[in-house]
Amino acid sequence: MQVTILTCRHVTDYKSSESTSTLPSPFLKALKTRNFKEPPCCSLLEQPNIAHDLPAAVLSYCQVWKIPAVLYLCYTDVMKLDLVTVEAFKPVLSTKSLKGLVKNVPQSTEILKKLVTTNEIQSNIYT
Repeated sequence: MQVTILTCRHVTDYKSSESTSTLPSPFLKALKTRNFKEPPCCSLLEQPNIAHDLPAAVLSYCQVWKIPAVLYLCYTDVMKLDLVTVEAFKPVLSTKSLKGLVKNVPQSTEILKKLVTTNEIQSNIYT
């Protein structure tokens, strides 16, 4: 068994010596447990940055129980999930562990766009 966790944070939560306004957004960072042997598809999250909430709890649980796990953290400049942020996770689909599960669907971008648009309509209290 192997666990892959996907989550997002606002780019202002990312701590770096350079200004967050100069960082390309969205971008991925990874945290992994000691037993996760596969190289992550992006660079590791640098200190003093931390994971938060449920994703951090799941990763900690996996570390304690020696379950191979990786957390992919997307830093984005938008407050709600959008198509650009979702597409930032595409490199994760090419990892060794997920490659066999992914089906190449030519219209995947259109399907994602439809899902994100549907979510926007449902979350608008003024509609």
